[in-house]
Amino acid sequence: MVWPGCPVLRDIRELRLVTFALQVANHDASARDEARYRLACIQDRRGSRPWPWTEVGA
Repeated sequence: MVWPGCPVLRDIRELRLVTFALQVANHDASARDEARYRLACIQDRRGSRPWPWTEVGA
């Protein structure tokens, strides 16, 4: 967590989780709210980390 590159890796991971949720939401309407919520989170419209994301595509 103290390594200078850690925030970049965290951001990449969060972006991957958001894009996965968007892909699932494209085929599963029940995942759309979660995908929208995740997108709002990485756009800094839903508060600070950590975000309580719900599993999608299980």
